Amino acid sequence: MSRILVIDDEPALGENIQRMLRLPGATVAVMVDPARGLAEALANPPDLVLLDIRMPGMSGEELFSHLHEAHPGLPIVFLTAFGSVEGAVIAMRNGAFDYLQKPFKREDLLLVVKRALSHASLEHEVARLKGRLESLGEADAVPSRSSLMLDLMERCRRAAGTDATVMILGESGTGKEVTARFIHEQSRRKDGPLVPVECSAMPGSLIESELFGYERGAFTGADRSKKGLIESADGGTLFLDEIGDLGVELQTRLFRFVEERALRRLGGVSQIRVDCRIVCATNQDLAAKIKAGTFREELYYRLSVVTMKLPPLRDRPEDIPHLARFFLERFSRRYGKSLSGSPQFYEERDGTSGGIACRRCAGSGGSGRGHHTSDPNHTTRFTSVEGCKRAIPLQLREQLRTSSAVAMRRQRERRGARSWSGSEDVLHAAKEGQGSAKWGIISPLWIEKRGMKSPMRFDLRP
Repeated sequence: MSRILVIDDEPALGENIQRMLRLPGATVAVMVDPARGLAEALANPPDLVLLDIRMPGMSGEELFSHLHEAHPGLPIVFLTAFGSVEGAVIAMRNGAFDYLQKPFKREDLLLVVKRALSHASLEHEVARLKGRLESLGEADAVPSRSSLMLDLMERCRRAAGTDATVMILGESGTGKEVTARFIHEQSRRKDGPLVPVECSAMPGSLIESELFGYERGAFTGADRSKKGLIESADGGTLFLDEIGDLGVELQTRLFRFVEERALRRLGGVSQIRVDCRIVCATNQDLAAKIKAGTFREELYYRLSVVTMKLPPLRDRPEDIPHLARFFLERFSRRYGKSLSGSPQFYEERDGTSGGIACRRCAGSGGSGRGHHTSDPNHTTRFTSVEGCKRAIPLQLREQLRTSSAVAMRRQRERRGARSWSGSEDVLHAAKEGQGSAKWGIISPLWIEKRGMKSPMRFDLRP
């Protein structure tokens, strides 16, 4: 629903504009007092403002400067008489969207309004996509190979197709906000806002006004009306993080909103309906808080229609190398650098002797792990870090070549065989059909027969 605000000191003109703009999906409000119109636009930014340039008390240029400073992306169309066209043109150079010269036809008004609303919609879409790009895919895919997490993500996809409230449980750092963002992006509300609220970060005296908003004069210092965070989530998803830290009194107000999907601002009398989906998260034991009387039982059951419990990383260690790759790729894209982990990291984190899967064999249907050492006739180029040449970053090849040569020299020194070189091993292995002199490769079976413990060669040629 598009909201259009008309600020003009002529009531007849405002009523006429209301009649001309009877469009499906649009509401028109008229303010004849420029000061009240400015306060309304600042508290509840509309999608479009039609602003008279000559008004008593406050000129249109002055009102425009305040609005444009607070909301630079808000399209403003000036309504100007013949003698003030020059002022409207100057305002356009400073950021106004367009102007209409009085008297104007309905066709001209509709054309400008439709263009302005389309521009505002495009601006919102660009801002949303920028936010998506900044997150670098956090919400689109959770990097996991764990069966626990894969099953949980499938449950999240099924829950996202409904408007049921979701309670996400898990320790700090398990990815509760990432999961909430994933649910939002998979839902039909993905084009709407995702409004996160950190319940533990705001004091009790402040969080009520931040959540529900307030009217002008509701308390000392409330010099204008303000929309709350719940109201800002209209059409999207409200994410209440650390819901367990919410005070009991505020839980009562939240319970009423969850029941009725309507709220009343502080100091207000009218009910405001809000269409949003609610996702909550906590790292606390809410059942224990219910027994202790610090969390309302009825609110708990309203918020936990669907419950997701995230396992900690210690319960799914197989995800550690995949998360490492995910964040390395993410920061590489963000900072324009080529970042990679050491082979030793993946070796230590994997459960087998070969930490990096062979992409060539994995692509052919195998697991890509463990087959190189289990098959004695399989000639290999790998050391204890199992991976094919394509899995080795270019920047590591020189380091690996150097470390391999040092290891071979130390092995010869320990055996006291200073008269022979590593190339002789390759030639002997090739003569016995257990290696390749061309590629500098030795079969693991040949090494095992001779009781050698030296590392096998990499094919390090570019």
